[in-house]
Amino acid sequence: MKSGLIIETFVTVIVSILMFPIIVNIFKNWIEILFITISISCMVMGFFNACVNTPISTNLQNLVPDEIRSNFFAVLGMFSQAAIPIGCLVFGILLDIMRYHFILIIINLLLIFVVACFLIKAPDEYEAADDSL
Repeated sequence: MKSGLIIETFVTVIVSILMFPIIVNIFKNWIEILFITISISCMVMGFFNACVNTPISTNLQNLVPDEIRSNFFAVLGMFSQAAIPIGCLVFGILLDIMRYHFILIIINLLLIFVVACFLIKAPDEYEAADDSL
């Protein structure tokens, strides 16, 4: 799971870099190559997203006590569903305020920080849950 998370983060950063105006200007005569590169990167990112989400979901099911599991996953699903429109609202406002590549830089820095914190703190619990299966 750790390698999948690292690769997914790396590919996410690469996709963001490919969308920077400087890179788009470099590929302006070969925009099809840029499109294909971003498309393949997104497919790779989707593959590794599945490789990360499956163990996290499995370990959450193992870590949450039976008595509150249904309530926990109901609340988790509710927050997951609510995050989409809230994220659209926040990023829509941010796009009116600042240029998109600055938002990509901020989001990628936050992503790297969160992944680093997860890799430093969480692997012990997740490895222990994997071993008990």
